Amino acid sequence: MSAPPLPDIFGNYAIKGISEIIPPDAISWLPTAPAWRVLAAAALLLLLWHALKRAQQWWRNRYRREAYRQLSQLDTSHGAPLQAIAGLLKATALAARPRAEIAQLSGNSWVTWLNQQVPGTFSEPSGALLASTQYRALVPDSVQLENLRRECLDWIQKHEGRSNA
Repeated sequence: MSAPPLPDIFGNYAIKGISEIIPPDAISWLPTAPAWRVLAAAALLLLLWHALKRAQQWWRNRYRREAYRQLSQLDTSHGAPLQAIAGLLKATALAARPRAEIAQLSGNSWVTWLNQQVPGTFSEPSGALLASTQYRALVPDSVQLENLRRECLDWIQKHEGRSNA
């Protein structure tokens, strides 16, 4: 079933004989001047350069993320070995700085060097605990280990990492 035919006189009688307005073609939103293209290319290059620098920084700091993850997972409530904390801290420092600068440090000189890198990170009790790691036969209590672990995490986050070389 189809609709009935329309009458000859249909619509608004006041606009009879007026032709329909045909709109112009759509205007492109893309800039047409060459300077805009140069500016867009420069912005794209700057964005790519920034992304490359961020990727390099992320890649250089992978040792820091791994050390932070391992130290965060270390359980200090059951007397985690002090040597494990000290070894992880030393390995992190070796990854960040030249071996000749780090390898010979031990005891108080090691703690002093750590505090020079990030001033005020290690408190006196934690520094003494870390300095005597090689000679300590007793396992310190869990509160001391937790404080040391927290200070080591702080040092890992804040120390100056690898150079751009």
